[in-house]
Amino acid sequence: MTNSIIDRLIEESVDARRLPSVSAAIGNRDGELYRKAYGYARCFPDAAPVLEYPPEEFTGKVPVTERTLYDMASLTKVMSTTMVAFRLMERGMLTLDDTLGRYLDAPEDKRDITVRQLMTHTSGMVASKHIDEIDPDPARACESVLSLPLRDKPGRSVEYSCMGYILLGKALEKAGGKRLDELARELVYKPLKMTRTGYNPLERGETDIACTEYRPEYGKYLCGVVHDENARFQNGVSANAGLFSCLDDCVTFARMLLRGGETEDGTRFLSPALLREATRCHTAGMGEARGIGFHINRFPDADVNRYAGPAGELFSPGSFGHTGYTGTNLFVDPVSGLYAVILTNRVHLTRSCDAHLRLRRTVGNAAAAMWGK
Repeated sequence: MTNSIIDRLIEESVDARRLPSVSAAIGNRDGELYRKAYGYARCFPDAAPVLEYPPEEFTGKVPVTERTLYDMASLTKVMSTTMVAFRLMERGMLTLDDTLGRYLDAPEDKRDITVRQLMTHTSGMVASKHIDEIDPDPARACESVLSLPLRDKPGRSVEYSCMGYILLGKALEKAGGKRLDELARELVYKPLKMTRTGYNPLERGETDIACTEYRPEYGKYLCGVVHDENARFQNGVSANAGLFSCLDDCVTFARMLLRGGETEDGTRFLSPALLREATRCHTAGMGEARGIGFHINRFPDADVNRYAGPAGELFSPGSFGHTGYTGTNLFVDPVSGLYAVILTNRVHLTRSCDAHLRLRRTVGNAAAAMWGK
């Protein structure tokens, strides 16, 4: 087998107009094995949006490059919020069993929710809600989320919750004494030398950015403006979404995880003890495998091993990473020694576009078959 298998999977997806672009990198602890940026950062002009999927043609093509920034959507939870939490933990400024009541003026039903429960999505918080519908003032976003009724008793079940992560971010800001984007920049991206990763890329003068969804209220496609409504409501900075990154920086991040928290130059970024705790399954018996912040691809537990995870069937049980609603995906497999980064801007072709779901599994399977141990 050769790289042509993965080339074919990626090129067919774009050439058939099932995805606008795919930027992918696969490698191991020793280096990169595969890289490709294929397709278009923009497929249609703002003046002539196409709202049917799949489209008959791409009418305003702007090619994607290896430097193109993508809206990472919920990969923000891992690449920003989770890493900030870890760095604060290692500095003695946070523990997993700290409660919301320690940092926020939380109501009684949420006062004892722990950081661990927020990060494993077992807090009982509802999955999502447009918080501007509760209160139109972004300054009161935290109070709006705290006002939502719990879906379940904390610690009893998994409910993937952007609302829980928004509260986590507010708690981290209290613990760290700065806004989340500042904490992420200082504690994560600067030491990892992820120079193009951050929130609100237009403010940094970035122009090579993949478009996402057409928004009729603006009369244009979102490009450099976060797709997630709640992050956009909070001026682009949120714990659940808002981050933009590129292939190079995502590879840097994936390789740090694969190397057990160590950077390319041998600098210790995270402790092995913390990563071991973060990447074990904390939700056995709850129907979904969740680590601390991470989605576990598969885990040898009967009720969570009945389906393939986002990275595919051939990535080892216990491989870990996360996905994003816009079509992003980053997973590492410590057993086989592989990482896979697959970035798409699938919502550019409307939210009906779901070809990324199968692509990330087929690419993951092909990579594991070719290069896995």
